[in-house]
Amino acid sequence: MKTIKTTHLLIFFVLVLFTACKKDKVDHTGTKYVNNTGIEVYITKADWYLTRNTLGGGNVNLRLAGSTNADKLAIRTSGDGLLMNNDLTLTNARFSDDGVVSFTPTTIPTGSFKQSTMLIAQKGKDVFEIKLESGELQY
Repeated sequence: MKTIKTTHLLIFFVLVLFTACKKDKVDHTGTKYVNNTGIEVYITKADWYLTRNTLGGGNVNLRLAGSTNADKLAIRTSGDGLLMNNDLTLTNARFSDDGVVSFTPTTIPTGSFKQSTMLIAQKGKDVFEIKLESGELQY
């Protein structure tokens, strides 16, 4: 009888040990960005693409995915001179977004050009800004 109780107790402690361990939810694949306060961002997808609107203008879009240990993540967008930070949804330390980074309402650039934006990661009071740049784009 004592052996059965000891076995059950041992199994109980082993289960507690396995369930008490906190697994790191951050996927450590992709391009790594880390600042000196320990905020980590891993970008597994950054696809830039262009779309046109019905008024003759266009959008620069960014399909972005990855993981982070930050509490909050936002991407900076612009258009008509207005800068905004749009929050990205974090689910189990992962993010995925497909949206407009910048737009021109009635005209499009001629020739090729590059676009950039900022990814802003916040953990507690610490903020980490990551500059993301496209390759050559052309409408």
